[in-house]
Amino acid sequence: MFHVMQYYKLIIDRRNSEGTTFGSITKDDLHSLPLAYPSTDLLNKYNGIVAGYNQMVFARSMENQQIYQLRDWLRPLLMNGQVTVG
Repeated sequence: MFHVMQYYKLIIDRRNSEGTTFGSITKDDLHSLPLAYPSTDLLNKYNGIVAGYNQMVFARSMENQQIYQLRDWLRPLLMNGQVTVG
């Protein structure tokens, strides 16, 4: 679905550059899309492969949020001399 939407984005961008009206995707456009549905077995295999990566991405994202919060807390202390880096 992601790649199909990228394709439609190209079409919309082209429509936007051609005239005064803006391009859009209608409900009928979405309903007319041919989609391939993988089997449940294939989806389960895929999930088994990517689940670990998704968990890793989520964990790193949470770590980044903590680092940003720590940075935002430390920055004013460093700037006014309350804390120094040795």
